[in-house]
Amino acid sequence: MMSKRKVPEEETKLDPPVAKQLKILDKTTDERTRAAERSTIVDSGEHNFFGVLGLQDINTKKFLGKSTRPRNHVNPLSKTFLEPLTDLPDWKKVYQDAENPLVVDIGCAAGRFSLMYARKHPEWNHLGLEIREPLVERALIWLQELTPKLYNVYYKSCNVTVHLQPLVESYPSKVQMICVQFPDPCFKRKHHRRRVIQKPILDVFAKLLKPGGVLFLQSDVEETCAQMRDRTENCGYFSRREGDVYSARDPGYIKAIDEGKNDEQHFWTKDGKRALKSTATVVASEAKEAEETETKSEGSKKQGGKEKEVDYGDYGDWLQGPNPLGEDCKTEREVQNESLGLPIYRCIYVRNDVPPPNPSPAYYQVKPAGSSNTSSSSSSSAAAASS
Repeated sequence: MMSKRKVPEEETKLDPPVAKQLKILDKTTDERTRAAERSTIVDSGEHNFFGVLGLQDINTKKFLGKSTRPRNHVNPLSKTFLEPLTDLPDWKKVYQDAENPLVVDIGCAAGRFSLMYARKHPEWNHLGLEIREPLVERALIWLQELTPKLYNVYYKSCNVTVHLQPLVESYPSKVQMICVQFPDPCFKRKHHRRRVIQKPILDVFAKLLKPGGVLFLQSDVEETCAQMRDRTENCGYFSRREGDVYSARDPGYIKAIDEGKNDEQHFWTKDGKRALKSTATVVASEAKEAEETETKSEGSKKQGGKEKEVDYGDYGDWLQGPNPLGEDCKTEREVQNESLGLPIYRCIYVRNDVPPPNPSPAYYQVKPAGSSNTSSSSSSSAAAASS
């Protein structure tokens, strides 16, 4: 568990600017500790959810001669990632049976989810797509050395906004499902165009998935998943599955939309947090104000001599219950979040019979060498997805 640095008595007498710097240092240390805690959860101790795969026994550095630790974030708008795809897989060599339906995991990160899901569904082929090549190199070594062997999994390094359509259209059978799990939230507003779920890629999803095909979305950042959900439902190609139960939308959220305040900046701050208090939080605040005693109310907690309000809930409209793909098939990020008690936001859709635009719009026009690459649409996105 994380522990805060104990503040020595002499530090309490420092000038406010110095004390502020020490407080920032404490916060940074906590964030680094939390990040380190996340990174150790997947492969260690009681949280070793993926231990059944035996990946911890495979020395990938022995095969690759280098570390496979990638950068956490890459810029998918850079020229390197906008070049056309020239090496389409030979699907009959990649899979034992290339006629099986295909499951595509966009932003597969380390790729453990595809291995787990392939064990559960041997009747489907599984394709993990990831923009960070070192992760794909390691996943392919895992696949090569895995015991028992899996012949229905493959990984490819690519930028899905440029490469998804030509790559998957070359597959000889139908697409069963597309998953977008824990994509890079790209918190800065100037980076929002890098987000993976935009109208153009939804057009491609609609073209690749036949009626009845499944689109699964999940994230641990509410703003990111809310944007994915709303854009998916507004495009018209996907419908919610019958029988699925979603949480109720927050009344304050509905009221704001009815008042015409439907711009994203009204609901979300620059760092992706809720800009409006949830109704549960408002009710708790009102109850607190009505308290006549000095005891802490249920909606607040002491911090540094001041009471800080607790956020009780989200804006709602999230798929309820466990992961619909199965409790035995999770991504690394999902395992980490559940182990730390953090929320996960989900929604799942089926492809309806609304026809997609034909031809599907291009994402980027790749210009000749020496000229700058620009987006063909201001709403174009890039696959900065991270599971």
